Amino acid sequence: MIEELDVVALKAAHPEHGLLAGAEGTVVMIYADAYEVEFVNDDGTTGVMAPFAMDDVELVWSVASIRGAETPRAKSA
Repeated sequence: MIEELDVVALKAAHPEHGLLAGAEGTVVMIYADAYEVEFVNDDGTTGVMAPFAMDDVELVWSVASIRGAETPRAKSA
């Protein structure tokens, strides 16, 4: 299941946004039938932020993979 802050990749190109298949972005909002995904430029600024159908993306990396992990700050406290 894809959650907010997960990294996803486009399954197909979306030329209307200038995005190629495989472009990776971060889910910033979840709607009933779509994900709002932010794609950043090399300098870290937002290049594209747009909704994509849930079937248009696939999970690359999940924020759940780090939940519960100790942070360096927590170790030293």
